[in-house]
Amino acid sequence: MKYVMATVAFLLSANVMADDISWTGQSDWTGIGEAEIELATDVYSVFCVKNNGSTNPTVNSGANDLRVYAKGTLRILTEKTMTAIVFNISAQGKKRLTDITASTGTVTIDKSAWTVRVEGWSVRHRLTD
Repeated sequence: MKYVMATVAFLLSANVMADDISWTGQSDWTGIGEAEIELATDVYSVFCVKNNGSTNPTVNSGANDLRVYAKGTLRILTEKTMTAIVFNISAQGKKRLTDITASTGTVTIDKSAWTVRVEGWSVRHRLTD
């Protein structure tokens, strides 16, 4: 099974400032073991959905590692304006990285730094959406 992305942390760019989205383990997420999981922080809500894939998204309980598998999607809601997002790829993601697409914007994979950057849009979502 190929990963769409496996990440250690999210680094989100809000104008010139960057925020980290991190968690301490599976207990910070709701829906573990289901087709959709969610992490809610003060500023961001992160949703991972299985869609038509065969493996549910999950969080590695021993690390700050999110796994979204083939055909899965990741959605982030925030009240901040986001212009770019950078995913740090985990050790497992490095072994199984596959094509990554964005619904809008440009995806750049840097295999020397093991990051995936999505940019080229400016989006603002309300947490209540």
